[in-house]
Amino acid sequence: MNLRDAYFHIASKTLKVGDRIELLTMPEDPNPVPRGTQGTVESMTVDSCDTAEYIIGVKWDNGRTLNVCTGVDRVMKVNE
Repeated sequence: MNLRDAYFHIASKTLKVGDRIELLTMPEDPNPVPRGTQGTVESMTVDSCDTAEYIIGVKWDNGRTLNVCTGVDRVMKVNE
């Protein structure tokens, strides 16, 4: 299993639509949601540009919708 396949496996096993997550870091976005903001996963798609493993569509609790890229951004699953 190569590194990219390993990331796919981890992301698909740990997150699914409807899960709650918290943003840890979004270093490359010029206007990121603030660190610590929580949100709900609305979609998960494979990145067709090959720059990240998954694109995770998130509806953040502060009202924003902004994708998370698993190869760049860091989130953690929130237990409720």
